[in-house]
Amino acid sequence: MKQIPHYTLIGIGLALLISTKSIAAPSNDWPLDYPVVLESVSIDSTYDTLFTAQQKGWLGADAAHSIVLSEERVLWLFGDTYIGEVRDGHRYPEGYHINNCIAIEDRSKGVPGEIKYYWGEKNGYPTAFFPPQADMPGHFFWPTSGLVVKGRLLLFSFAMQANDTTWWLAGTVVAAINNYKDDPALWLAEYYDLKLGNNQFGIHSALFLEGEYIYFMGFSEFSEGQSAILGRAEQKEFSENPSGKLIEFWSRGWFKKQWRQKPDKLVPLFSPGVTETDIQYITDWKLFAVTTYDPMQPEIYLTTAKSLTGPWTDPVHIFTNPDHVTMTYAARPHPQISRKSGEIIFSYITSPTSLDIPKESMDTYRPRFLKIKLALR
Repeated sequence: MKQIPHYTLIGIGLALLISTKSIAAPSNDWPLDYPVVLESVSIDSTYDTLFTAQQKGWLGADAAHSIVLSEERVLWLFGDTYIGEVRDGHRYPEGYHINNCIAIEDRSKGVPGEIKYYWGEKNGYPTAFFPPQADMPGHFFWPTSGLVVKGRLLLFSFAMQANDTTWWLAGTVVAAINNYKDDPALWLAEYYDLKLGNNQFGIHSALFLEGEYIYFMGFSEFSEGQSAILGRAEQKEFSENPSGKLIEFWSRGWFKKQWRQKPDKLVPLFSPGVTETDIQYITDWKLFAVTTYDPMQPEIYLTTAKSLTGPWTDPVHIFTNPDHVTMTYAARPHPQISRKSGEIIFSYITSPTSLDIPKESMDTYRPRFLKIKLALR
């Protein structure tokens, strides 16, 4: 298995934790037996300017996971977020940094839709939309993925613990929302502690519904580095009462790979395993595609498989971030906005070079969108 350097949760967000011209594509020296070939890489002009800084309000954030709530509404999840105003072409957060927020994209008048942001407020100051809970692990939540299952919206967050010098992954918390069709200001969330997750092991990098199961693509530390892993749970049972005990993992058995409840003999799918990605299924080709990356490097990669359990192809290079200085991360496909077979539209984040946001480019620390076109071999 080809190894790309792996990483741990450090720094800002989970990793530190314009022109419409075609971008020069990486030389397509992919293996001759690779199932697809890369035709082009370009900025997606439809979505690339959707999340630019507001004159007063939302200035930028990371994560940017999308969930279809209905034909007209798409939910976007964000992690660390800056709130403030734009003056003289620069962003001034005025010290307002919150750990998460959301946005609703209203597509009733076309695509892309109109965006409305939501966060909390206390004593006149912005706060996280999903605040810490007294009976849940972590000092704050970083939501990274979610889906609607059996009429219930399930949102997965890394529960992060912190002290004066650092922070670490303390577990996984699910916010379950029954009235997700209402305005988010009226949402009533029930929180569940899955009792899973640490800096070396996570289960919700990406989620996918197939048959009667929810599939969980996560990451785990192996002797050869950090790799992607797979779990699954029955949709009905898990949606009613989310619990880590309901998840079984794709594992090594005595004679063959099998599903097991203990995550101690996990099968590495591909490397590196990351905290944030998504799974796109190309129906016409019966092919799964996933992005992966090393956030300390500017390259973004693609891997494919005919089945979620694999085998997955070695990751191949699809894009190099020309603005990379410190980190390029949260590279994740958005299947619901792709327009044809073989087209993958994904977002990524360029981290700022410092915490002095007014000095940073307006394109750092916000989702940028690219479109790649693939063809079958």
